[in-house]
Amino acid sequence: MAKRILIVDEAEEATKLYKKALEGAGFEVKVVKDAPSAKAALESEHFDGALIDIRLPGTMSGFELLGQIRANEKTQGLPVIILSGFADQEELRTKCTALGAECVAKGNISLAELAEKVKHSVNL
Repeated sequence: MAKRILIVDEAEEATKLYKKALEGAGFEVKVVKDAPSAKAALESEHFDGALIDIRLPGTMSGFELLGQIRANEKTQGLPVIILSGFADQEELRTKCTALGAECVAKGNISLAELAEKVKHSVNL
């Protein structure tokens, strides 16, 4: 059975690329565009990992969503990779590490490398 990955990002073109790369690596992928949809999906379905954009539409950021994932007994151990386009990666890496996630700069990683990071995070 394929490992399931949740992608949380409103950028349609980017999510198509991520989805294609992860499906090509053998994952089953679900894409949602915002934090409320992600929370609903995590409550009702099983996922083996998540890719979350730091900037999400609405009032909740990717970091806030990650904090809620960690606070929920059902999802607290979920492997999470935060996707960021921000320039100050060191500060973001520190925040991600504190919340038990990895931070990846969108512009500094190929789709193949991203798929490998996801494989590593879910222990494939």
